[in-house]
Amino acid sequence: MIFILTARHFKAHDTLKQFAEEEAQKLTKYYEGITRVEVILSYDKPVGSIKTAEVIVHAKPNHNFMSKDSTDDFKLSIETAFGKISTQIKKYKDKLTDHHIAAKAVNNLENNVNNHTDVLHTDILHTDIQHTDIQRTENTEHKSNRNTAGK
Repeated sequence: MIFILTARHFKAHDTLKQFAEEEAQKLTKYYEGITRVEVILSYDKPVGSIKTAEVIVHAKPNHNFMSKDSTDDFKLSIETAFGKISTQIKKYKDKLTDHHIAAKAVNNLENNVNNHTDVLHTDILHTDIQHTDIQRTENTEHKSNRNTAGK
């Protein structure tokens, strides 16, 4: 992963660079396809101004995430901007996963159960028909035996 930090109109302190890079490394636990992270830091006035952190994350396959946050502290701006990016990455990764796999498995299971039930139902009907035929045959034989016995 390539990390680029740009400080507009000032030179960023090493601890600020290290903090931003650590935040960028945390993103890899959410998505391994991250190729490049750019952090752009800027401010309005040197004293008592609003500090802005803009984070751009480039990921495979050709997808970009962007977040921008402004507070009165660079570390807080960086942290909240990366928090927004991690939310975007989680939503993106959630879209990539196929949630219908479980539903498909349940449907297949239901279909298998229904097929077995249909087979059992057909077997029961077939058995009932055979049983009825046997009873009819026995009744006919019994009637014919009665008729021949009486003559």
